[in-house]
Amino acid sequence: MVDGVATVGALPAADSTRRVPNVADVILGAERPQNRIAHAAMQSLTRLLSRRWQLTINGLEHLPASGPVILAANHTSFVDSPLLMFCLPRRVWFLGKAEYMDSWRTRHLFPAVGMIPIERGGRRGALSALRAALGVLEHGQAIGIYPEGTRSRDGKLHRGHTGLGWLALRSGAPIVPVGIQGTAEVQPPDAALFKLAGDCHIAIGREIPMSRYPGRDRRAQRSVTDDVMFEISQLSGQQYVDHYAEPPELAEVEL
Repeated sequence: MVDGVATVGALPAADSTRRVPNVADVILGAERPQNRIAHAAMQSLTRLLSRRWQLTINGLEHLPASGPVILAANHTSFVDSPLLMFCLPRRVWFLGKAEYMDSWRTRHLFPAVGMIPIERGGRRGALSALRAALGVLEHGQAIGIYPEGTRSRDGKLHRGHTGLGWLALRSGAPIVPVGIQGTAEVQPPDAALFKLAGDCHIAIGREIPMSRYPGRDRRAQRSVTDDVMFEISQLSGQQYVDHYAEPPELAEVEL
């Protein structure tokens, strides 16, 4: 799944993209019988594996049962996304690269289980990601985001991208911080296979309402993002470092 989005300012008019479907079509399409079956199958498989990984989840009472919400989590392993998508009591949507739509293996499966395909790369990719995420929230859904923008290779929690703050302030949706532990041992960031044993933990924090932040400017976006990263660090137990996990030329995309 695609990770966080870049630093943003004002959002210009939409660009047309060849492979990015309408978000409403994807969400409604998930209710088709064959897609519900696919989602249920992936959910059963992930929950079965989660027993081998001794998954524990704390703070479920902090997750709203309905309505738009942004789950902002740390990211150290590919396993993070399936756990958040299939082991929580409500459906969580994630953004995924549009190239998945080119393969017959993933073209139907990934959107069916909760992926919104977007174009990646620089300014255009950031715009696609933000518009898709905003569309998910406008339909009253939960969306998962990794503010660091990529998986952490050193185990530390890195500076968050302010696309998170833009999205929350623009939508008004609360942010629920999430700390994930143990998944890097189950499947390290660049490993192709996962282990069938481990000790994983998800800690869900109290929601952060947007009513506490005046304005929507870049300063407010940075304030929101920094507050969320602090909460994630408390939940994940990671050391926070005030620099991006991505190369600077990727992290500093200004729109």
